[in-house]
Amino acid sequence: MVPGTKSTIIISLLVTALTACNLPAFQLKATADVQKTLNPQVIDSYWDPEIVEYAIAQSLVANEFGMKVIGDYEPALISIIYAYAGYGQYWLLDKMERAEEDGNFDEVERINRRMGAIFDRAAMYARALLRLRDDGFDHTLTQGWDAVKAWTDENFFRKEDAEALTVAGLAFLLPLQASAEGSAAFTDRPLAEILLNRSVELDVEYKNAQALMILGNLECSTPKGVGGNPEKGLAQMERAVAITKRKSLGMLVTIADRCAVALQDRKMFRRTLTEVLEAGDYQEFRLWNKFARYKAERLLKQENELFFEE
Repeated sequence: MVPGTKSTIIISLLVTALTACNLPAFQLKATADVQKTLNPQVIDSYWDPEIVEYAIAQSLVANEFGMKVIGDYEPALISIIYAYAGYGQYWLLDKMERAEEDGNFDEVERINRRMGAIFDRAAMYARALLRLRDDGFDHTLTQGWDAVKAWTDENFFRKEDAEALTVAGLAFLLPLQASAEGSAAFTDRPLAEILLNRSVELDVEYKNAQALMILGNLECSTPKGVGGNPEKGLAQMERAVAITKRKSLGMLVTIADRCAVALQDRKMFRRTLTEVLEAGDYQEFRLWNKFARYKAERLLKQENELFFEE
């Protein structure tokens, strides 16, 4: 035997054994990385919401298994949060609004409960995401919102940090729509605003100005009597729309549904929804624009219910 060969073989066997033991984690991390890179290119431009719904439902189950192995891997946490958020915000909300339009209120209640459970799970993973940056996160939450703002600025300071900030901020606001936790979900709103504002500071254009859009939606959805500012919200959303060159039709629908209604501007409501229905096919937003058109049609039917005066 050549000198050193025996030790080389032993080392090689040890490396192989260790790699085999950790192979699932390696594969799962690689999958998370691929999803992060390719999902926007494939899913956003896909033409059939039903096929994507099935794919997302399957991926959620797979990702839950993955969390048992790589629950401390940031790209995997971001992926599962976005999957839960997207499934609830688009597919379940669309089903619920269709059931409401048909007067099937038992189905509305059933879907609303599902959305609550899904959004609560997204918020749970968002907390895990923030704890990865600093295990003192939970303690900071007990120190007041100024301390949370300082903690956020200290732990998120690069342009690429806008991703984690945006997805976490989104996740903390989703339970306000439907949550099994009830009024407890409102306590996360200040945290969400801190995260989203920091995201805007770092990279306002991340994911087509998503953080700016969410903040604008929040302002328009909150009554003035409890701190809402629809004029500010409209300005934020118009800025987000400009960044997407008015191709993200979901933003336009939100302007009509939230800001125009809050300001009781019927002309803006009609004009914006008409723009959505007459818009072309923008490939980079194709899938989400289908949902926007569905909602635009429903909102136009509800116009007289949403405005007090002609």
